[in-house]
Amino acid sequence: MTDKKHLVSFLLAICVTIVMLFSVLYIAAESNHDCANDSCPICYQINVCEHTLKTLSTVVTAIATMLTVSYWGRICMPICPNHNLLFTLVTLKVKLSN
Repeated sequence: MTDKKHLVSFLLAICVTIVMLFSVLYIAAESNHDCANDSCPICYQINVCEHTLKTLSTVVTAIATMLTVSYWGRICMPICPNHNLLFTLVTLKVKLSN
């Protein structure tokens, strides 16, 4: 089951990368087109590509931040493995009898 999840996440990452790449290439290729009127389909597509890039860049930044935080958490946790960081009544073996 985890192999399927890894494969799906890898394919999704590839798709996001391809969408970002082709959006940039489309904007670069069509940036100097002859715009005939206000309802130009090429201008509309350029706006869609720009919006897609802005949205994906926000998502990619958030994911990169989460991965960085989890990576540093994994590095810093083995420094103090003997400390119990969760103090509850059960872990302290407190008996609640009246």
